[in-house]
Amino acid sequence: KGETVQLIKDVKGISNKIGDYQCLLQSIKASSSLTTFADRVTIWENRLNNLDQSIQDVIQVQRKWAYLEPIFGNWNLEGIQFERINKEWSNILMQLSESNFRVAALSRMPNIYNVLQNLLQSLSQCQRALQNFLEGKRLQFPRFYFLNDDDLLEILGQSDKPQVIQSHLKKIFVGIHTVEIENRGGGDFITAVYSAHGVSVDLN
Repeated sequence: KGETVQLIKDVKGISNKIGDYQCLLQSIKASSSLTTFADRVTIWENRLNNLDQSIQDVIQVQRKWAYLEPIFGNWNLEGIQFERINKEWSNILMQLSESNFRVAALSRMPNIYNVLQNLLQSLSQCQRALQNFLEGKRLQFPRFYFLNDDDLLEILGQSDKPQVIQSHLKKIFVGIHTVEIENRGGGDFITAVYSAHGVSVDLN
């Protein structure tokens, strides 16, 4: 929280190279002289497979983390320890950044496969917790079903900002385009409702 990390932008080129090397190894395995260096081929085949899987896992973790971090950076849901996830992932990104994002750095990280798998599992738990939280809010106020998750999170996270609520009203209530809000005695009250055609209803 409060720290800046550099994200991985594109791995397509690296993935293509790994694919090329994997194809090359398959060609070598079909060679009649394979027996002379079969052990080395197996070693490199395993290395490339593990590296390819780790790269795919890294991208999955980053995608999930990038979506959830702004949410859990401001929200605390019971049973979710996002701070630990954030620390582990930031540490991986920092190590990659220090190596100028060389893939070799990924393969040198201790137990990286299990670390990434655990991160993916933890992030999936966060997503489920978030969905359960939003479902609970929608059950309390069914008109929230008219909003997608991002819109609902914006409302819940900025419920003290009338202009944010107002921007979503027309999705929640058919016929209501805007409302007039007045601050009275330290609280905000809706005093009038307007349709898209300018028809108003005074609530005073």
